[in-house]
Order: sequence, then structure tokens, then C-alpha cells
Amino acid sequence: MSKEVEVNVEFLRKVGRYIFRDLKNENNPFEVKIERTYFVRNELLTVEGVPTRWVIKGRDPFAGIYEMVCGDIEGKIEVRSPPLYDISKEILRILYPIYEKKLKEVKKNNEKRLKLIDELVQKKIEIQNELRDRNNWSRYFSQKSFEKLMRRVMRGDTVARRVSREFGVKVVYWIPPTPDEYVYFYSVFDTKDMSNDQVFDEVRKRIDAVREARVRAGFK
Repeated sequence: MSKEVEVNVEFLRKVGRYIFRDLKNENNPFEVKIERTYFVRNELLTVEGVPTRWVIKGRDPFAGIYEMVCGDIEGKIEVRSPPLYDISKEILRILYPIYEKKLKEVKKNNEKRLKLIDELVQKKIEIQNELRDRNNWSRYFSQKSFEKLMRRVMRGDTVARRVSREFGVKVVYWIPPTPDEYVYFYSVFDTKDMSNDQVFDEVRKRIDAVREARVRAGFK
């Protein structure tokens, strides 16, 4: 029998109320879910059908989805910002003009057209995965077509580092591996040997830090 995630519903509601503390509508709904499968970055984990993760997330009708907080069977809790932008789409916007002329030339040849589209998609995947390694950033920054995107990426990374220092918690600027598309900030910690009050305090600090990072990166 696999270990089941520990759930304290009152604690989850307390976290939910904190996330929405600044909304005028105090009755704004938020979701508390007990999930049986979950994603850790890009890996699907299933544990013999028993609950393995809890998630708190909510939607404000004016601002979209607010921070998501989730915990798993290992005692890790992650605070995640709403999506910042679709990096996959941004890369395609940069690459498409390079392929546009070629696609027009072969528009009547479906086989060649599909081959070019596949080449474009594979190039996008390659670039997105390379951008996950900051050692590649200077190479892309030096290319005029990528300069604007790289300024956004580098700014997000700088914001995460500064907020981490100021709030005393580690905040990460996350560029996802394909097929995931959305960039976001997150902060994760281990709750081992912590009381509920200590856990809540850590969650609160990370909610504030992730929210501050998002604002400094140019997102309200």
C-alpha cells in the first residue's frame, strides 16, 4: 500500500484565504483538490490510486488564476505564480518569418510543406530546451531576432534572484521543457519536522515572494 498524502483541510482553507486576502470580494471561491495523479515538472507520477497531492488554486474574474499552492506525499510544498507567458509561442513568432518564404514556395506541395513545418517545430523545441540552460543565453542574446525575448528571460531570472535575497526564500524563474509552454515563478520547501504554524508561515512568505517577483517582472 502506497503512502497517502496528509491533508489538513482547515490548513488548506487558511492558505486559500491568505491567497485571496487582498480581493474586495471576500467570498471569492477557491478550489481545494485532492489529486490521485500529479505532475512534477514534466513527469507524470501515479501511486497505486491513492491521493498523492493536494492543490489550492483559484480564479479571480478580473485578474485570472492566482497563485497555486500544492503539497505532495514527500512533504514538499510548492507555491507557483500564474503563467507569465507562453515561451513556445514567442519562439515560433521569431522563427516563422525565417520559414515563411520557403512555405509559400512549396504551398502546392503538401509533402514538402509538412516537412518544413516539422522542421520549424523541431527547431522550436530545440531552442526552448536550450533556453533552460542559462549558459546558452548569451549566444541567443547576440542574435538580433532573439534579443527582445532574451531581455525578458534575463530580467525574470534577475528578479527571481533579487527577490530570493530580499525575502529569504528561494524563488526560481522556471522555463519549462517541451511540451510544456508557460514560464512562471515558483518556490518550494520541505515541511519535515515543521508544525502547521511553521508550514503556514513558510507558505505565506513564499506567496508574498512569488507575487512580488511577478509584479517586478512586469505582470500585475
